[in-house]
Amino acid sequence: MAEANQREYTEKPMHNRSQTLAFLVLSLVAIPAVSDEGRIPIFAAPTVIAAPGKYYVTGNLAIAAGSLVTITVDNVDIDLNGFVLSSTAAAPVITATGVNGVTIRNGTVSGGLSNIFIDTGTRIVLEDVQAIGATGLGSSGIRLEDCTQISVRRVMVRDAEFAGIAVINGFAVPEAEGTLADNLIEACGAGISVSSPVGTGMSSVSILDNRMKAIGTTGLFYSEGSGCVIARNTLDGIGSYGMFLQTYRCTLRDNVVSGAGAGGFGIQQNGDDNLILNNVVANGGDRGFAISGDRNNVEGNVANNNGSFGFTIFGTATLYRGNMARGNLGVAGDPPACAAPCSPDLCAPAALGNTSAGDNFLPGPPGFPACI
Repeated sequence: MAEANQREYTEKPMHNRSQTLAFLVLSLVAIPAVSDEGRIPIFAAPTVIAAPGKYYVTGNLAIAAGSLVTITVDNVDIDLNGFVLSSTAAAPVITATGVNGVTIRNGTVSGGLSNIFIDTGTRIVLEDVQAIGATGLGSSGIRLEDCTQISVRRVMVRDAEFAGIAVINGFAVPEAEGTLADNLIEACGAGISVSSPVGTGMSSVSILDNRMKAIGTTGLFYSEGSGCVIARNTLDGIGSYGMFLQTYRCTLRDNVVSGAGAGGFGIQQNGDDNLILNNVVANGGDRGFAISGDRNNVEGNVANNNGSFGFTIFGTATLYRGNMARGNLGVAGDPPACAAPCSPDLCAPAALGNTSAGDNFLPGPPGFPACI
């Protein structure tokens, strides 16, 4: 009997230890569910998001008709979780209309009419996304229409038939404000386009530290902008205009445009009262800088080895100084008339009130060559 009691005494602790280990194992298995508490999985195509919250994609998803993800409510955060959302449909892969507070991040969106299309929204954040292969009329990797308070950063866009990133306002919301920063856009029909119809409003979207290469038409198109900063962007291998700008009271500085196409200028600025500082335009097929707005301050820029004039300044009362231009070809009849003084590097008629303040690193004055 004593032996049996001893056996019972020694076995009970073993049984308790087994229960304890089982409890610990179950507790460890439950930890991932706790960490995802409050997050809602996206696991089917199509998915309509009709409730606010944080969502995450659980695997690669594909669709052949309609949009894969449709957002119909405010305050939605989607973590693509490193997966691919792809489409062969003539519709955006991810779409939203009339929403506020939408964030999409961390994954790849491929195909569709646009990779991501948001219409009429505020507080839109897109970050760490790859947008690939948008096709069709008006297709863009990222298309934000009538949106404001936007942030697009660290996005890579490739093979969009139209623009890599398009911000289009003036239909319902007069202007956009926000930042496009640290994005890579390559092999697209156009690079970045920010536009509003004339007379509807002026956007203030700053464009910072982007790289655009192998672009079919215009690298950066900005129409009706005010109070923006366009800085430290690099454009290489652009089919037409490097930058075509109609901005007012903006700063354009430290950008590099190399290899703009024939018939397109490296940087064209049609707006007024801008600071154009320390930009480089080289090896383009046409003019380097074409400044036609009024009262611009053009300083410290470089225009070398372009197929026509280095600088043409045809606005009024523009100050240009401290610039460098070398090896530009100049083309007779482009522009149609260039009054003295002029050279293949510079055409800036003094009769329009433009002045160099006497210290440009250009040929002359007084040693300008004969005008073309």
